[in-house]
Amino acid sequence: MEFSKLTAVSGLSGLYEIVGQRPNGVFVRALDSTKTQFVSNRLHNFSPLDKISIYTTITTNMVPLEEILRAMIAQDAKGEVTMPSHNASPALLREYFYQILPNHDEDRVYAGDIKKMIKWASILKSHEIEWSEDALAQTNNENAEEKTTDSVEVKEDTTA
Repeated sequence: MEFSKLTAVSGLSGLYEIVGQRPNGVFVRALDSTKTQFVSNRLHNFSPLDKISIYTTITTNMVPLEEILRAMIAQDAKGEVTMPSHNASPALLREYFYQILPNHDEDRVYAGDIKKMIKWASILKSHEIEWSEDALAQTNNENAEEKTTDSVEVKEDTTA
């Protein structure tokens, strides 16, 4: 399933895949189920995951949610940073999120937002998701930049 088809629905827990639309709502399927249901847009709000971004302290920069979720899943799989339970204390959640996105805006990214991202990452980890090419390219570029900055050697001038 494609990341661009995933949405969060207000009032319903979990993540959903949009499978059809009508003028007064959408048909969605929970990722943990094969059952399709109609959700009215008069009662619920829809938040497509590919349209959500996370605030950072850099004023002109917001990081797409897809990039954050990919980092959370990848670092948990590698064992670099273990994903805490979504029921952990707000201080522990904040500490974890600083490891994922060190420059996030603490005033606009709340502990509840971090809990929600951890829940979503846990759900996505157990499903096969087709990530967008843009996020994949950006993640690969960041990994390449990390490797080049780690391998730069500083040579001292000893000719003085």
